Amino acid sequence: MGYYTYLSIEIDREEPTVEQVAETVADVAKDTDFAFWRSALTGETEVKWYDGTADMKQVSRRYPEAVLTLRGEGEDPDDRWVEYHWYRGIRNVGTGAIPTGRSRADGR
Repeated sequence: MGYYTYLSIEIDREEPTVEQVAETVADVAKDTDFAFWRSALTGETEVKWYDGTADMKQVSRRYPEAVLTLRGEGEDPDDRWVEYHWYRGIRNVGTGAIPTGRSRADGR
């Protein structure tokens, strides 16, 4: 089976573009389906990406001047995270519950 995650990527400058990053991810992940990766990185489709952290480290090394912000939302509603990748593979992660305004006790 597996665990699916919706992703979105933000880039702090005009270059590289999302398309360039998606192409690089496809290359690094050894998956030539560029259209799939573009769709995955823009939240249009869910993805199983078990090597995502290692792959993004390699991607960030190819764009050392850019800050790549990768956001994920997993199947579990509390599984939301943000990873910042920059300058030759440095990574910073933020995880935790994001308030939704609903109480877990009553489901509202």
